[in-house]
Amino acid sequence: MFQKQQVVTHPARRILVLLLALLLLCGTPTWASADSISSTSNGTVQTGDTVQVEGTNATAKQELQEMEETGGAVLFSTEATPMAAKDNVELTYTRTIQYEGYFTRNFRVKVDGKTKVAYCVQPKETPPDQGNHTAEDYNNALMTKALYYSYGYAGYDKHTKQYVSKKDDDDDWTDDDGAYALCHMILSYLYDKSSADSDAFNGVSSDTIKLVKQVADKIENDWPDAPTDSTLTLNHDSVDATWQQADQEQKTPTFRLTAHEDNRINIKLPEGVKIHRTRNGNTQTFGNQRTIKIYGGDSFYFTADKSVRGTWKSGNLEGSLTSFNPYIIRVTGHQNIVFCGTGETNKVSFSVNWVEWGYLKVTKSLEDGQKMIDLGINLYDGITFSLTGNGENRTLTPNKNGELTDSSGEYPLELLPGTYILTETSVPDRYREKLVQQFTVTGGQTTTGDLKNITKKGNFSLIKVYDKDLDDDSSLVFDREEGVVFRVWDYSYYDNRWDYEDVPDLFKDEITTNAQGEAKTKELPIGHYVVQQVTKDKNHWAVDDFEIDITDKETTTQPIEIIGNVKTEIPVKFVKVDAETGEVVKVAGTQFQVYDMKGNLIVQQDIKGNRVDTFTTDAKGEAWMVGTLLAGDYQVVEVKAPQGYALAKEPVKFSVTSDTEKGETIEVKVADKPQKVELVLHKQAEEFVTGDKSYSYEKVAMPFVKFDLVAAADIVTPDGSTRLKAGETAQEGMLTNEQGTVKSDPQYPGDYNVVEKGLYSKLRTYTLKEGDVTNLLTNWQLALQNAGESLPEQDVQDAFRAALEGTLTSEYQIDKNGDTSWSKPESDTEFAFDETQAEVLEAYLKDLPENQVEESWKELPLDRYRVPEDGIVASVTLKAGDPSQEVIQQELTIVNELKKGELELTKTDISNGEPLPDTGMRIYLADKETVIFEGRTDSDGKIMLKDLVEGSYYYQEFDALEGYLIDDGLYPFEIKDGEITKCEMTNKLQMGIIELQKGGETYKIKNKKKYVYTKTNALANAAFEVVAAEDIKSPTGKIYARKDVTIATITTDETGKAVTPEIHLGSYILRETKAPEGYVTCKDIPVTLTADGTTEVVKVNVKAENRLAKGTVEITKTDISNGEPLLDTGIQIYDKDKNVILKGRTDKDGKLTFKKLPVGIYYFQEFDAPEGYKIKEDLYQFEIKNDGDIVKCKMTNKAKDGTIEITTTDKNGNVVQTGDEFPLLALLCLMAGAGILFFVVYRMRKREGSDEA
Repeated sequence: MFQKQQVVTHPARRILVLLLALLLLCGTPTWASADSISSTSNGTVQTGDTVQVEGTNATAKQELQEMEETGGAVLFSTEATPMAAKDNVELTYTRTIQYEGYFTRNFRVKVDGKTKVAYCVQPKETPPDQGNHTAEDYNNALMTKALYYSYGYAGYDKHTKQYVSKKDDDDDWTDDDGAYALCHMILSYLYDKSSADSDAFNGVSSDTIKLVKQVADKIENDWPDAPTDSTLTLNHDSVDATWQQADQEQKTPTFRLTAHEDNRINIKLPEGVKIHRTRNGNTQTFGNQRTIKIYGGDSFYFTADKSVRGTWKSGNLEGSLTSFNPYIIRVTGHQNIVFCGTGETNKVSFSVNWVEWGYLKVTKSLEDGQKMIDLGINLYDGITFSLTGNGENRTLTPNKNGELTDSSGEYPLELLPGTYILTETSVPDRYREKLVQQFTVTGGQTTTGDLKNITKKGNFSLIKVYDKDLDDDSSLVFDREEGVVFRVWDYSYYDNRWDYEDVPDLFKDEITTNAQGEAKTKELPIGHYVVQQVTKDKNHWAVDDFEIDITDKETTTQPIEIIGNVKTEIPVKFVKVDAETGEVVKVAGTQFQVYDMKGNLIVQQDIKGNRVDTFTTDAKGEAWMVGTLLAGDYQVVEVKAPQGYALAKEPVKFSVTSDTEKGETIEVKVADKPQKVELVLHKQAEEFVTGDKSYSYEKVAMPFVKFDLVAAADIVTPDGSTRLKAGETAQEGMLTNEQGTVKSDPQYPGDYNVVEKGLYSKLRTYTLKEGDVTNLLTNWQLALQNAGESLPEQDVQDAFRAALEGTLTSEYQIDKNGDTSWSKPESDTEFAFDETQAEVLEAYLKDLPENQVEESWKELPLDRYRVPEDGIVASVTLKAGDPSQEVIQQELTIVNELKKGELELTKTDISNGEPLPDTGMRIYLADKETVIFEGRTDSDGKIMLKDLVEGSYYYQEFDALEGYLIDDGLYPFEIKDGEITKCEMTNKLQMGIIELQKGGETYKIKNKKKYVYTKTNALANAAFEVVAAEDIKSPTGKIYARKDVTIATITTDETGKAVTPEIHLGSYILRETKAPEGYVTCKDIPVTLTADGTTEVVKVNVKAENRLAKGTVEITKTDISNGEPLLDTGIQIYDKDKNVILKGRTDKDGKLTFKKLPVGIYYFQEFDAPEGYKIKEDLYQFEIKNDGDIVKCKMTNKAKDGTIEITTTDKNGNVVQTGDEFPLLALLCLMAGAGILFFVVYRMRKREGSDEA
């Protein structure tokens, strides 16, 4: 059963771990060293870990309790039967128990449904498997004794337990797992004492081994054998508890349990009950609803507090001792298991009857006790009782409810059954006697009683005479008054402002004088009273209330009072009040006159003797008569009403009688109706009217506008009454009629706001029946036939029918003249009635029954008008007027102004933002056709239009300042209420361009005899300046360019065209600065750009022609020897490319002339010489440089050589260039040198080229 720690090396460790796992799967010894094997979270065991033992002492306690409840090791069921010599049982172990360095399995055996503690007794062997096993009787006296004293069995608690734990036996302690382990070692040791020297104690401390042997020795030699008798008895079956007055608790007689000393019962205490147990002369007390163990030989009794009632029955208390019979489970090759089998137990029971209490409820009532309820007076003060009998002697007093309680306030009184005497020991003098009464109290019942005190009583008498001013003797003889009513009632109620009618009858009496003027009350409780005269004649005042004391009739005599009256004479004041509120009109100046009922004016004298017949109110609204009035009937007439009130139309009647108390004043209220004002409201609307290029506003009646009349401030009438709070509605839903008028209900004068709530239109909705639709279709067809028209297509007919079957409505219309009509009906479908259909429909609807026509209101938007957000369109003060009128009319006209804004239209130059004055502008309505304004901008370039109705408009320019382009586009703008709409329109200055078309000349050579020239329109590369011919200014005088300033340059393109950039209008000069090569520069061209107001860019087309520069060559041929001209010499002209272009022969003068040669380089050559002369085939260069140049060439011939002389003159005959005479040889040498030079240059270039290649 024990196993030592094992140490394993790393390679072997893996093998050992596997083997250990296998060993664990196959089952482990019951005991093992905690140093060698431990449990892990996954259920395996690894070498070197520490064992964490499952289960706790709490678990052991719970299991032991379960075994006891099911008849296990400690308690046995009497119904259980002993096991057979051999029987099948179920073996289990619940957990592993650790003890010092080892652990074991906690075995249990289930037998006949009961669980018994079991132990293994062969620690070296392998434990058996859980499950069913065969158990057999184990008739071993020593092991039987050892099991009896082991944990889980009856002898453990009193014997072995003391060696396991130091806890007190009576602390209801349950053995822990250590007890099981220790008992396991004791049983193993006794089963085979040789194990004491074996491995059974390996690793166990020496102290533990010593303890095991010590207890084993006690079992074997000192302690008695296991008992065989399980009987137990109690000396009482049922007891009655008694009340212990001194201890204030209940107590039972003493019980004694007769049984074996190890046999015990468990008593569970009820709430509030304690047990007092005596064992071996030592008494201990336990409570708190605990379960207490009572062993054989123990005595005990119970105590309980007062709250514990009824009968407590213990129920069957089962003894712990059974007949003891050990069994053993033998499994070959495994540990043997021992346990005790089942047996029978005995039971006892008892009951306790707790003390049963009774209750006494006594109330104290008083004949005059109603006063306490009515007036809050404590009439119980001074009343006391004593309660005696059955051991009681208490003082009782009534609480506020009259309930008799002791000093603790207990009610009802809780008493032991018996007879008691209740004696009144003190009582106030107003009551007749003290009370005594006997009561019997029964347990479990409530005894009730009521003790009532009766008051002492007396009465009051009086004699009534008429006139107090008569002497007493005369009054008593001649002036006694019959039928006068008096009231006599308790002064406490009078003083607390009670009404006589509400006073209880006990405390009051109403008496009436007899023919002798005498009256006497009934008997009333003694005390203080008040006497009041209830009835009187109108000419005398009643006596003042007076107080009396009524005393006890049995001990005193009440005196008789003599009562007389004083004549009535009363001051009068008139108070001006509002007829509606009754409030005083605190305004001075209201005047009254007083008449008697015969119409006589009452005239009085003031203290100065002045005659007074009119009485005027002061600032309090009161008018006092200067003297008193005797009893009688009068009427007061108002002769002047206060401001804001209508004069009272009827006099106010009043009487002076004794009903008015002495010292009081008769107050006569004269009521006036406050004047009211009907506000007649006229509602108009502004109408926007357009004329010929103008607009204006007209005011027209505005029907069907709804208003509320709301107090702008508190509406307070002169009486000080607030009729309306500021903001409250005086009248709502006032709707103007067709003339735009509505009248309010009469309103109190004051400040009001008129709040516009909405604009409405009246609608008619027509409901057509199927027959109506058919009739209308027929009428329509007839109307078409009468007009000679044919029916339209079927789809049109169907659409007309659908429109008639839909909802038809028309709207009430009122024109400017006030004429009314209903609009043409419309359908809620998309179909629009044509003229014929509309006429037929209107005619038919006029006779439609009323039940098919429904009129309703349609709310229209007010967004065209200036209606404040709060709707207040006017404030008005309603004023009072002529006091003879109750209702006054006051008129108010309210105009709904159209929402308007302003237009600020600014005309500026687009290029510099400068304002443009005198620009013609028009303003159009949204239809873009109606002109409502036409005008011109001012010096600031602005047009300002004020009070322009909110809406959409367009502006347009119709005339621009000279030099500016007219922008005739329509531009939209919006006018918003209260806002200035700023529009800016820019004008572009009209600009201009000059488009130049440059022409030139081309030529052909005709028959090589002359140049023939023709004109062309495309001359490129002619450069011009555009020069200001004057100061160039804007229409507003701004100078853009000074005179003679060049503002642009242009050059003709291949088409001969040149266009200036856009330039300001004005006069310019086109000045050619560079003519194309070979052309003569043209003259200055004046150009004027003029405004036309409509063209954005003015264009002037200018044509200019350049002619080619031309000159003349004149060649003269002479004989060198004599200078004679040589006729008929052939000479030809080459161009610069040495192409022959002209040929000719000299005339008789030896001359040959070619005219109109374009400027350039030419060559001439003699190609035919006169006979006898040698031809000079050399080429001679000449050049025409300027227009009009005349180049003269002289050429001489001789047999061999000749000379050339070239002279150039301009068109005016001036010599421009003279010809050089070149010797022919020199010329040839020069040409040869040039050729050589050309060749050298050419070779060099070729070499450079080849190098580059």
